[in-house]
Parts: sequence; structure tokens; C-alpha cells
Amino acid sequence: MFVQTVDRGSRRRDETNFLGHLTSLFKTGQPNKFHTLVAKLVKSGYVKEVVTTNFDTKLQEAPIKEGMHVGKGFEVLYDEEHSKKVAFEAVSIPFIIKIHGSVVSEKSIRTTLDLISKRSLREERKRILEHFFTQNPNILIMGYSASDEFDINPVIIPIDSESNIY
Repeated sequence: MFVQTVDRGSRRRDETNFLGHLTSLFKTGQPNKFHTLVAKLVKSGYVKEVVTTNFDTKLQEAPIKEGMHVGKGFEVLYDEEHSKKVAFEAVSIPFIIKIHGSVVSEKSIRTTLDLISKRSLREERKRILEHFFTQNPNILIMGYSASDEFDINPVIIPIDSESNIY
């Protein structure tokens, strides 16, 4: 789907208004069965890392509904500053990494090709994805179309992984 915005003289104001409307949509609704399944797998210890391109909050809300607590039962990373600080080998609790940002911080959201393809952001996502695909013996991919030729695919394709990918 393509959407054309109306030029009202101030492109920045229109982008801010559009992003505000967009994020308000992603703040609605409840976690579905998929989110609950992931939460239960995390809570039971079967899943230690979740990487998502979604910027809604459903993957964070589901573990909370399962009795887990952010910062104690699991951690959520959604911007480059937090992600850069993670020493994956020292992480003791499961984490959810939102590589395109989260609606909890509009500044973190990557909604345009320009933002998604920025080299500085790509390097951090590359570090995250390389870790994910090389350090996990089993990887389950669900609901991912693999259609983002500008962002994730160029990072994933060259990774030499011995993981079982389902």
C-alpha cells in the first residue's frame, strides 16, 4: 500500500503528525495467540532471544500478562544506544530486540527507507543479527516475509550460520 501525504508547507510538521497518527495505531489492541506463545516460550526458558522488526508493543505486553517483569524476567531493546551497550555473552535474562524501534519512543522508529538504510544504524543491526544467527543453535522464524531488500536481507545473507533454522 502506498500513501501520499498532502504538502502543507512544512514537511517536518507533516512527518511528525503522520508519525504520531501511525504510532497511535500501533498502541491499540491486545497481544494475540502468537505473542502469548512467544511469551510462554520465553517464560519457560525455551527462548532466550527474540528479534523483531515490529514496533508495536505486543511482544512486550504478552510476557507481562504471563507474570514476567521488564528488567527482571526479560529486557526490551529498541534503540541503538541501548543495543550498543548489550554484551550478549553477559546477558542473563531473555531479551526482545526491536530492530526497527518501538512506539514507546517515536525517535527510535525506522519508518522510511532513508532511516532504515542509514549506515550507522545498519552496523548495529548487523551486530545484533550476526550474534543471533551465529550463537543460537536453533532459530524459529515466524511471520517474517524476508522482503526487506534494503535492510535486513543484506545483513542476513552473508552470515555463515550453523544454526538450525525453522
